[in-house]
Amino acid sequence: MAHCQRSVNTDAGVSVYRTAQGAHFAGVVTCGSVWHCPVCAAKITEGRREELQHAITEHVKNGGMVYLVTYTFRHHQGDDLRDHVKSLSEALRKMKATRAYKRVMEEACVIGTVRALEVTHGQNGWHPHVHELVFALPGMLEVLAGIRSLWTAAVRKVGLSANLEHGFDVRGGDYAAEYVAKFGKEPGEERGWSVARELAKANQKAARGPKGRTPFALLEAAAAGDREAARLFQEYAEVFKGRRQLYWSRGLKDKLGVEERTDEDLAKRVDEQSELVATISLEDWHHVLRHDARFELLQVAERYGTAGVEAFLARLRGAPGTHQGRFWLKRQFGPGWSEIMH
Repeated sequence: MAHCQRSVNTDAGVSVYRTAQGAHFAGVVTCGSVWHCPVCAAKITEGRREELQHAITEHVKNGGMVYLVTYTFRHHQGDDLRDHVKSLSEALRKMKATRAYKRVMEEACVIGTVRALEVTHGQNGWHPHVHELVFALPGMLEVLAGIRSLWTAAVRKVGLSANLEHGFDVRGGDYAAEYVAKFGKEPGEERGWSVARELAKANQKAARGPKGRTPFALLEAAAAGDREAARLFQEYAEVFKGRRQLYWSRGLKDKLGVEERTDEDLAKRVDEQSELVATISLEDWHHVLRHDARFELLQVAERYGTAGVEAFLARLRGAPGTHQGRFWLKRQFGPGWSEIMH
């Protein structure tokens, strides 16, 4: 991850592209970590959202409906995240292996599911939970509600307890579509790249409130000096390393015409609608890194295009050393931004 969006993997230099969503680099290393890297996560989750949306559209065309099911359990401050994630997975495995669960799936004419693992941290500690899209027939809400008692029993079997009101929830098609529309995004975001942008400017923002912070909100707070948030993010990073974010049931992608793509593929992809703004030489890229100016460069590329990037790089070549360079950047690119063009 230390090399992501920093180290160059080609002798041709670093390319800067822009789309309607913002600007991004090509020709640099991508770590492809959906859990730990806000830059790669933004691209990966947007790609996964497109896949989910395609699947829902195809299923509805075929006369089906998609339901959103949520699984969780009671949690408390100080609970161990690793133990809870393990118990959550075990409870799901036990429940889905029962005959009663399989009967519910058959009665609802379910052709498959897509499960997403998520986690937040709030006043009651870590809150790992699962959202699952269930591809079934219309009018099956009451049938799927029968899973509630099965989930409560499964949670108890692994030594946890489920809140009868909030431990399980199932909702109809509109809620499923809304979840997909927001998939992978921080609260309040409008576009997939917002995560990376907001984190890059963490030192200029106040951390969000202590209730229900996502891992990247914890990382943002850590960048602003919150040591407890840093400790929590490290705990999360170790627990989620190597885990899959989405689990498609066997054969569902083929049924709905969804292409198989890895996280790495999505992190590296360049949108066909992307406009090449500039190609930066290795020497100029060194100046960008020396002044920690990657974020500012992307903002310039997005707002001012090729002429802006050329003016920005010219300024960097004559900028002071690393420590003083940050103060120089703040003076140059504070309110107004138009100074760069003069």
